[in-house]
Amino acid sequence: MSQKILLINPWIYNFAAFNFWVRPLGLLKVAEHLSTFDAELSFIDCMDSFEVKRYGTGRFKTEQVEKPHILKDIPRLYKRYGISISEFAKRLKASSPVDAAMLTCVMSYWYPGIQRAVRLLKKKGFSRKEIGVYIMYGLPGQDIEELKDGINFLKSLDVRIHLTEFSPIRGTQLWNELMQMGLINDNLDPLLTNNTIFSYLYSGYDIDEIHKIKKEVKEFNAS
Repeated sequence: MSQKILLINPWIYNFAAFNFWVRPLGLLKVAEHLSTFDAELSFIDCMDSFEVKRYGTGRFKTEQVEKPHILKDIPRLYKRYGISISEFAKRLKASSPVDAAMLTCVMSYWYPGIQRAVRLLKKKGFSRKEIGVYIMYGLPGQDIEELKDGINFLKSLDVRIHLTEFSPIRGTQLWNELMQMGLINDNLDPLLTNNTIFSYLYSGYDIDEIHKIKKEVKEFNAS
């Protein structure tokens, strides 16, 4: 029997947002990969709600929401951009039941959208086993405390945590940044870009600390 997988692109929570061809490329690449297997895919795009202007750009529908406490002194209206909560619930009902739900977050500071989507999934009966979130580590400039903060945030959402190591792709902006930092050169042997090897050699993390973090995540997922 094929697996039913729900892909979700959550809302933007911000002071301003405009659709300059905003698309969840990473999630769409995941969907492309999953389509090669025996899987039934469904997609809820919370950003699929905008008035089309020139060249496919446009203004998102918005709803003013309460600002996070940390932003309370910013003299701007804080809004949720995209479809309504009731429309999300309607689409979720139409997509259910599913075996797993996968969510993305294009910008790190849009994470309130992830929070709201996870809470709505939990309200509809989804468990930790059915909601998985990947967190990448070893990115240029990312220290180990940032990784720990990310893991603690995902624990607070009570979702299944998947750790994955970063590895660069030649010709990309991150590849160029690593060269500018003097960490790699353009002739780096492709064998060393294997994500496990690259993280071990170039992340700067203490290996024993990474092993400890992986063990804690494994125990959390199993609990």
